Amino acid sequence: MKHPDEMRLLKTKLSYPVLTSGIWQYIVVTLTILVSSWICFHFTEYIGYQSVSFILLFVVSILSIFMGIGPITLASSLSAFIWNFFFIPPFHTFHIEKTEDILKNGQVITIEPGIYKDFGIRIEDDVLVTAKGCRVLTKFPKKLIIIPKV
Repeated sequence: MKHPDEMRLLKTKLSYPVLTSGIWQYIVVTLTILVSSWICFHFTEYIGYQSVSFILLFVVSILSIFMGIGPITLASSLSAFIWNFFFIPPFHTFHIEKTEDILKNGQVITIEPGIYKDFGIRIEDDVLVTAKGCRVLTKFPKKLIIIPKV
C-alpha cells in the first residue's frame, strides 16, 4: 500500500502556471520603452545610436525588477525593434548593414555547443567581443574526461 502523501500527489492534476501580469504592466512597459526611445531619438546625434542600445537595455533591466516575464518579453522585443528600425542605418528598415551593430565591443556572449545522444555533453565558453575580434574568458581545459559508471 502506498503512503497517503504519495496517493494525494498521484491524484493531483497537472496545472499550468497562472499568469499574474495584469494589462497595466503591459501598458507601463510599452509606454516606458516608447518614451525612452523618443527621448533618445532627440539626443542620438550627441550620444550616438550605439549608446541608445545600452540605454534601452538599462531601461528593460530596471523594468524587469518590477514587472512579470510577459511584459518584460514585450519590452525587450519592442526596444530591439525600435532600435533596429529608427536608430541603426539604413533607417526605417530592419536591415543591419554593419557587423558591429549586431555584436558590440564589451558584450559578453556565451557559446554552448552540445552533443546529446544516450548522454549529453556541452562545452560552454564565455567570449568577450573586442574591437579586434574576440577573447575567450573561460579558462577551463577542453580535455575529454570519461567518468566510469559506478
